[in-house]
Amino acid sequence: MNQEPYTDLECTALVFAARYCHNRTTGGTLKVVKYMIANWTRINERTQEQILKESTVWGVTNKEDWLKLYSHANYEPEEL
Repeated sequence: MNQEPYTDLECTALVFAARYCHNRTTGGTLKVVKYMIANWTRINERTQEQILKESTVWGVTNKEDWLKLYSHANYEPEEL
């Protein structure tokens, strides 16, 4: 299994995937979150922080899915 770090372009695609899920009641959020959890070490730190912070502010639907990512990343958002 390839465990090389994602390129900047691949990281950007993950940010866009997360943004697509914000404010949508869709099963896509869980799929995106599961993918990110499985590949978290391949995502650069700057992108990890961006995804976590943006989902805290904009991820108002499917909050339980985002909580799975927060738990995996040991992230405690200031506001939920």
